[in-house]
Amino acid sequence: MFRIAICDDEAYFRNQEKKLIEQYMRDQGYTCQIDLYASGKELLSRTDGDLPYDMIFLDISMEEMDGLQTAERIRRLHKVFFYVMEDGVKAYSRYDRLDEVEKKLRQYGFSRVHQSFLVNMKHAKGVERYRVTMENGTEVSVSKKYYKDVEKEYIKRQGEI
Repeated sequence: MFRIAICDDEAYFRNQEKKLIEQYMRDQGYTCQIDLYASGKELLSRTDGDLPYDMIFLDISMEEMDGLQTAERIRRLHKVFFYVMEDGVKAYSRYDRLDEVEKKLRQYGFSRVHQSFLVNMKHAKGVERYRVTMENGTEVSVSKKYYKDVEKEYIKRQGEI
């Protein structure tokens, strides 16, 4: 299930966005929980420093703290999750920017496949059509921006086997 936050100071737009997102997620076959916030300050105060959201939609122009200021504060709080898929799924987390985590983990076989996540290419079974299939059968979407690099890394790793 996707956890989504919508932050907009106008109730009408918050509710419209919620309806559109719910419909889109339903059409795509996903479930979601959507929390609504009337200000950036409210969003940040209700999360207790931990942002439990997969997606956050921010209105750019809001009173007191606008969407850009809120986004900057969120970046400082960003928690990076690591999912280890051995005998079930275990989640680990730390606060850091994904760019920094990527630099640290590259030497261990991790590659960026999307703006929001990395995969360990040592456990990739295949790469095709903007997807990485992992050894356990999990399919991970690869964005256009990273596809060529991911494909090269996969081919390189195949040569090492």
